[in-house]
Amino acid sequence: MRKYHKLTPEGTRDLLFEESVAINQVSNIINDIFRKKGYHQVITPTLEFYDTFTLEGVGYDAEEMFISTDKKGRLMVMHPDATISIARVIATRLQDEPLPVRLCYNQPIFRNNKSLSGRNDEVRQAGMELIGANGKRADLELIVSAVEILKKITPDFRFELGHAVFLKALLDQLDISDYKKDNIRDYIESKNYSALITLLDEIEQNETTRALRKLPRLFGGEEIFKKALPLFKGTQAEQALFYLKDLYKDLKKIIPEEKLMIDLGMVQKNNYYTDVTFCGYVAGSGDYVLNGGRYDNLLNHFDKKIPSAGFGVNVDELARIFMNINGEEKTETPDILVHGEDGYEIEAIKVKEELTKQGFHCEYSVFKNEDSAKFYAQKKGIKKICVVNVKARMEEV
Repeated sequence: MRKYHKLTPEGTRDLLFEESVAINQVSNIINDIFRKKGYHQVITPTLEFYDTFTLEGVGYDAEEMFISTDKKGRLMVMHPDATISIARVIATRLQDEPLPVRLCYNQPIFRNNKSLSGRNDEVRQAGMELIGANGKRADLELIVSAVEILKKITPDFRFELGHAVFLKALLDQLDISDYKKDNIRDYIESKNYSALITLLDEIEQNETTRALRKLPRLFGGEEIFKKALPLFKGTQAEQALFYLKDLYKDLKKIIPEEKLMIDLGMVQKNNYYTDVTFCGYVAGSGDYVLNGGRYDNLLNHFDKKIPSAGFGVNVDELARIFMNINGEEKTETPDILVHGEDGYEIEAIKVKEELTKQGFHCEYSVFKNEDSAKFYAQKKGIKKICVVNVKARMEEV
């Protein structure tokens, strides 16, 4: 039987030294933005009940989750989504809080991605959730915060605006099974246009199928609104188009036009979004590093009718980009190795503490003799050793 004790599971990896430093640096940048915006951090459990993430219309398929059982035989999952967890927290622990409630998080999520998808199954994600506020002011607060995060990491980014209603309005007009509707949604989300066209060819051709063929190509600048209006004239999506245009004009005042795009074919992986949606991309990454939007109906599943919106950031991927731009920040080499001779171990610890107070970066020697300590210092690039017995003696290595 093959043993796996020296391997990491598919979709996971060890993060060593410089990578860990970069993740901490990016997390600090993001957490600082959250704090200055008045958002309060929460940490939800890694293990949650299966039922929380299989809610009708907003949940995940079983094959997308890591599933286990607790000691009572109840199904548990490693949470694949932070927003649903926060919706649960709002409906249970924070139900008496005055609205709006501003929450943020920074913790791993776990999704069982398809093999060779290029996505990790464990990802550190940070995000903001604005609970109990709707309208343009609320949407602008989140979008401006999301753009601020991207700007802090790299000037080379792109921000895309969409809306969940456009695809929904067209699918509602099709007299086909929910299974085929889900396939259409999946093909547009994955940008698998050849599969989309093949499926649409099997459906009775009408204005709706023709609009669906055009939807993925409604991507660009302000001209997209003019192109899209005939497709949605007289439908529930017409007002959404006007709202998105108004939002776009406001955002152009703070985001360069070449970095701000409209994507009416945007389909989010999470299908609980109801209104405006958005994604952020950075140079050097093939997938979005930030995504979010408005999910006004999600809390209905927890018996709370509260408008809400938020976004999540892939901290791991932003850390990789940050490291590529700024170079790897090497772990700091100590200035002095403090070695205590036999019987003077505690005195050496006190000397190390005193040198640290003076501003030196020190490491305590765990070696049995001075020669071993000096050999280690040479290998690590430590320039000085302080040997402690009756008194301390500083030497160049």
